[in-house]
Amino acid sequence: MITTWVNGLKIAELDTAALDSPDYDPQAVLDALGPRGHIAFEVHDNDSVFGEARWGRGAQCRWRNIRIKDLTGESGS
Repeated sequence: MITTWVNGLKIAELDTAALDSPDYDPQAVLDALGPRGHIAFEVHDNDSVFGEARWGRGAQCRWRNIRIKDLTGESGS
């Protein structure tokens, strides 16, 4: 389960175990990433479809006070 909160507001929740999408193989993902997975922060730049409607000229994206909580009770390595 992946849940994303921004400023105390839940903005997304994805249950990857229940995901039904063409060519998505949850066992293949588990085999490739392992049980602990990976975390990445991603920002898409302007493209030919959205242009500056997605990001204004000179826009910046910053993260701060990022917290990750292990809900399994296991410690990572």
